[in-house]
Amino acid sequence: MSSKICFIGIRDEIDIWKQFGSAIFSVNNGTEAREAVKKAIENGFDLIFVTETVSEEIPKFMEKLDAESNSIITIIPGIKSEGESDPAIENLKNLSIKATGSNVVK
Repeated sequence: MSSKICFIGIRDEIDIWKQFGSAIFSVNNGTEAREAVKKAIENGFDLIFVTETVSEEIPKFMEKLDAESNSIITIIPGIKSEGESDPAIENLKNLSIKATGSNVVK
C-alpha cells in the first residue's frame, strides 16, 4: 500500500516535489493554506507537509486538524532570510527523536 503525500506552500518552495511524484498545493498565504489542508484531508492524503512560510499564520488551525484527522500534518522549513529562527527545524528534530529515539536532524 502506498501513501498519498502532498506539499503545501509557496510555489518556489514546493515545486521540486512534483519531480518525485508528490502532489503540490501552491498557495500564497495562510488563508489559502488552510483551505489547501482541508482539501488534502478530504482527498485522503496520508502525509501533508506545510512549509513554515505559510503555516506560521495558522498554527492553532493546524493543531486542531492534526488532532481530528488520520492524516499526519507537519511543518517543514521554507525559504527564509538568513538569520531567522527556524521552528520547523526544531519540529523535525522533535519528530525524529520521537520516531527513532535520537536526533537525526542536525
